[in-house]
Amino acid sequence: MDLALILGKQLLSMFIMIAVGYLLVKLGLLRPSDSKPLSILIIYVISPCVVFSSFQQQFQPEILKGLLMGVVCAAAFHLLFYLVGHALRKPLKLTVVDRASIMYVNAGNLIIPLVAASLGNEWVVYTTAYVLVFLPLMWGHGYSILGGQNNVQVRKVITNPNIIAILLGLLFFLAGWRLPEILGNTVNTFGGMIAPVNMLMLGVMMAGSDMKKLFTIKRAYIVCFVRLILCPALSILLIKVTGVAGLLPMGKNILLVSILAAAAPSAANAVQIAQLFDRDADYAATINILTCLFCAVTIPLMAWLYQAIV
Repeated sequence: MDLALILGKQLLSMFIMIAVGYLLVKLGLLRPSDSKPLSILIIYVISPCVVFSSFQQQFQPEILKGLLMGVVCAAAFHLLFYLVGHALRKPLKLTVVDRASIMYVNAGNLIIPLVAASLGNEWVVYTTAYVLVFLPLMWGHGYSILGGQNNVQVRKVITNPNIIAILLGLLFFLAGWRLPEILGNTVNTFGGMIAPVNMLMLGVMMAGSDMKKLFTIKRAYIVCFVRLILCPALSILLIKVTGVAGLLPMGKNILLVSILAAAAPSAANAVQIAQLFDRDADYAATINILTCLFCAVTIPLMAWLYQAIV
């Protein structure tokens, strides 16, 4: 079956889960504020378990090379997105919220469950390459431009649960260590919760938004186009022009994971930081929600384009 179709079906399944969370709030069984404990559960327990368990496989030099390839491409993509935002800053009168929403994506919470469900858990390891580049930049450059200051949140980076899970997972992978069976099963079980819990959380969060007002902010559609179509399309072109996918036997599939991350919705962290500094957080949330909705169409489209071109 064509990968774009598989991704489309998986995203449709995820959006049904979002609808369940939305309905639970509208029926009065949950409150919009309940998205916070769900978010805490994802950030501190479920997502680190998924990331760590993806490294619980036999050491192969090809996997390590694939990770390095993913890191280099993720760095190149972030530079590309920065340049796109900078180039369009004056013509489109982009605000700092617009630029942060274009450059930084929700590569963890959405792409990890999407990759796990559509490609298999063994491919989740390559999503960590993008996360390794994203987190320091988000809490360094992203925090700086949204906060209007030069402070880099080093503590936020090194204490991030996903970064800790990546480093521990990489250590276990390189050393050839495996968790005891009972503990390993527990970690895998927690990790298996990522898609439904994350989608329920998004649904609960959306239920607290004014959906009618959400779709009337015309400016947000421009940012959505740049984030979901222009940026990933340019990333695909970059891979094609450089020929980097041919450097490894599985390079094309490894970089497909990077493209899925590059095509992800805007980062929820941008909303959180905007709230912290009173930087039009409602508008940042609008972009985040709209890109989450539209990606059901654009991610399969970018996957198809990647397969057709690269």
